[in-house]
Amino acid sequence: MPAETPETLLPGARALFDHIVARYGLLLDTKQAAEVVGSTAGSLEEQRARGVGLPHVRLGRSVKYRADQLAEFLERQTVRPLNIEMNDAA
Repeated sequence: MPAETPETLLPGARALFDHIVARYGLLLDTKQAAEVVGSTAGSLEEQRARGVGLPHVRLGRSVKYRADQLAEFLERQTVRPLNIEMNDAA
């Protein structure tokens, strides 16, 4: 059975989907989250098993990552070097 997408949901289900996304953000599976952060699904699974790594949501046996939290993680990892102007005159 193909996965549900917002376009295939019934109107009531679409409203619920929109509400969930608005409140909790878009949920990504492990493979998608790994692609976003430049890792592998196996690495994320290993980190979860050790109790470290990215925050995640457990829905039964399913694990999801909030897109907004992945964006925050990437922002915290961003290196902003000092822009030092080099004086060409020696």
